[in-house]
Amino acid sequence: MTNLLSGFFGALLGALGSFLVAIYVNKKAVCSLTKERFRNQAANGVVLAGRLLDYFHSYRPDLLNQSSVGMRIQEESLARMQEASRLYDEGKYFEHLLPQELRKRWDSMLLLISDYSRTESLASWNKNRAMVDVQTYIKYVRDSLVNYLDDKYIGEGAPHPYLKRDDSESWVAPSLD
Repeated sequence: MTNLLSGFFGALLGALGSFLVAIYVNKKAVCSLTKERFRNQAANGVVLAGRLLDYFHSYRPDLLNQSSVGMRIQEESLARMQEASRLYDEGKYFEHLLPQELRKRWDSMLLLISDYSRTESLASWNKNRAMVDVQTYIKYVRDSLVNYLDDKYIGEGAPHPYLKRDDSESWVAPSLD
């Protein structure tokens, strides 16, 4: 009887141990998959931020609306504006796929691009500074994504520049080193 009981308890402990190991391995695999998914999304974000940087000068939804009422726009310019608009729309939904520590930067970047597209009232020197600010912030977001991929420090996140300020100094991104 004692052998039977000890065999039963041994089997029970073995099964319990196996069960706990399976839970631990499963939890570790889920965490690994989640991290890998965020890394893939961050890599996609680097590409998308680069494309947004290239096309952000073209993002002028007001011109797309005017073109439908008779304003003539060259075909190549229209294609660039439409691609910029598509990339911007893609970027709006992409934010939710990024890790939490990068979402606010991504959102701020899209806000800056949108604000820049509506800065017709700025003086030309302010508009040029605003353009440089947006470019610098997009590069900052892209560099933050690259640092995330390289498991480097990404910092607390810097507030985005205010485009309609009066000073002529361009916004400087914080160091990510």
